[in-house]
Amino acid sequence: LCACHRAQPVEVPRGEAPAMVLVPTGALGRSFVAQQRLEGSYGERTFTLDAALQLREGKLTLMGLTPFNTRAFVLEQTGTDVQLEKFIERELPFDPRHVLDAVHRVFFRGLNDSGVKEEFGERITETRESGQPRTRVYERLDGKPAGKLTVTFEGDASPVIAPVVTIQNGSYGYTSRLTTVS
Repeated sequence: LCACHRAQPVEVPRGEAPAMVLVPTGALGRSFVAQQRLEGSYGERTFTLDAALQLREGKLTLMGLTPFNTRAFVLEQTGTDVQLEKFIERELPFDPRHVLDAVHRVFFRGLNDSGVKEEFGERITETRESGQPRTRVYERLDGKPAGKLTVTFEGDASPVIAPVVTIQNGSYGYTSRLTTVS
């Protein structure tokens, strides 16, 4: 029965979200571009977004696209500063830095081997096979919010990230699946 239970969404109260950890862009590694499709669910709602993620010359850029393949928003990080430019009228239902926090958890804040590490108020547990990440679990040491964020990697990095990555956030009740298209 527990396997059939879906996590219920939990609203993040303003000012109560855990501190986000953004690695300075100069320390993120080599340049890359990834075209991706994000599909997910939050409670009974589902969402889909096509996006492009680029790291180049000390700038991390995430561009979300509308269904017509025009820009919906551009989120840029330089150093640890974040800028958002919107091209649609809708308000984002969350602080856009939370999107970058998730990007950092998937792409940049892993371990170099299987194991456990505590940093920035979190316990990070990673499992690797043949040098490739398979699961990465983030859990707040203070238990606020309760729950874990689990990242599952399907396939070997090609060349930057596994072709399919699933993020399951037990704290806020959402699941998202990120597929790298090119």
